[in-house]
Amino acid sequence: MKKLALVATAAASLLAATATVTGPAWSATPTPAIGSHHMGVGATLPAGTQAMYTAQQPLIRLADSLRTIPDTVGSGFGSATIDPPQHSLHLYWKGVIPARVTKLMRSASAQGLSVKVDSAAYTMTELRQETKRIQSLTAQTASPVGARVVGAVMKNDASGMNVDVVGARPAPAIAAGAAVASSVPNLQGAVHLDVHAVDATASQRFDSRGAPTPHYNGGQLLVMGDANAKNGMCTSGFGIRDSSTVNGGAGRRFLLTAAHCGWDDFYTGHQMVHGSASTYIGRTVARNNTDDVQLISTGSDQYVWYGSGIDQDTQPPQHSTTPVSGTGSPYPGEWLCASGAFSGNGSCDVVVDTYAGTGALFATHSYYGGVAAGHGDSGGPAYTSTDGWNTLTAIGVIHGCGGVSGRGCHNMPCPPGYWNNWGTRAGGAGCSSELDLVDLNRALSDLSGTSPINYSVATSDY
Repeated sequence: MKKLALVATAAASLLAATATVTGPAWSATPTPAIGSHHMGVGATLPAGTQAMYTAQQPLIRLADSLRTIPDTVGSGFGSATIDPPQHSLHLYWKGVIPARVTKLMRSASAQGLSVKVDSAAYTMTELRQETKRIQSLTAQTASPVGARVVGAVMKNDASGMNVDVVGARPAPAIAAGAAVASSVPNLQGAVHLDVHAVDATASQRFDSRGAPTPHYNGGQLLVMGDANAKNGMCTSGFGIRDSSTVNGGAGRRFLLTAAHCGWDDFYTGHQMVHGSASTYIGRTVARNNTDDVQLISTGSDQYVWYGSGIDQDTQPPQHSTTPVSGTGSPYPGEWLCASGAFSGNGSCDVVVDTYAGTGALFATHSYYGGVAAGHGDSGGPAYTSTDGWNTLTAIGVIHGCGGVSGRGCHNMPCPPGYWNNWGTRAGGAGCSSELDLVDLNRALSDLSGTSPINYSVATSDY
């Protein structure tokens, strides 16, 4: 895997605190009807894959209900994992199980669902707090022995956290957990940590549908910098709106993508690919490098593109769009779709492996071992559906591969005709069955920070 196509320079980074430039003021015209505003994915998914999406819906609803039960002193929700093929949910609960949980489990059993309950060492609230604390350590300079934290994720059974450290001594190949942990000041806290020494080069990103017109939506081609030069390219995630009234909000629109695509002016279309001039989209106005998300100021709506990659843009009806109706949080075992401008949308067998960790990243993989994403798909949307694919539930944003799963990128051949993110045909391996995503809910919350700004996924036309 190549590393990112375009990195922010030191000068560009300074703009993060001072930039006030916005994208063009688009008129309130509807999203162009390329194909139909209908997913059609339900009809194109293999029967076995569609069965998993149907089977997981009651499990996700049950997990959401359990997760929202407030913690009490010494007790609360720790974790839940789901297993759609077995119609089962595994609940980890700290302390005494309240009557409300027992009632929900009885109701689930009456619906034919299997629920197993085990004791959790910590509540999810406690683990989230520790994740935030460790995240602050990732911003520190390396310790005197050169060690530093690069990531952490809560364990699926809520028994603690897995923490990755680079530069530990002794060498990573022989370092024990305690030895690695002791090399990072202030690492140990109130939660049990399993600390792992990792190779500094283990975390890789994809270094980065065609020529859409405003308003813009998820799954589209983004070109960074000069419109027709051979620049790096990425994929748009979701339309975002500011639903607060702060700083002229309550209607401002943005387009979400990966922060590692660079603080820049963005265009769509590419002369190298389409043989025509590009169209200006807008400029980055907000970014969170830890979560790897940024907002481009531009007109955006609530749709996500479905279909093949940009190599088949000229072969309708290869593409269609579907509206987003809300957001959700990932659960280990959940099945998702990922939509990249380059690899297309063949990846609806993306299964969640972990909860989000530091930087809101979580690991997934292709259940059948196929292509989950590749170069240029960075920033693209990951989603599911709860209503038979009439609308989508936004879950995550494509980050890259190998940084969270610990298994590294699976370099494998991309789909036939695949364009890479430099505007030429990809040669050899350039895609992966392993995929790291960004938890969308957490990323939007972090972008809002402690201010009263309220970023949310657009669920209506501009």
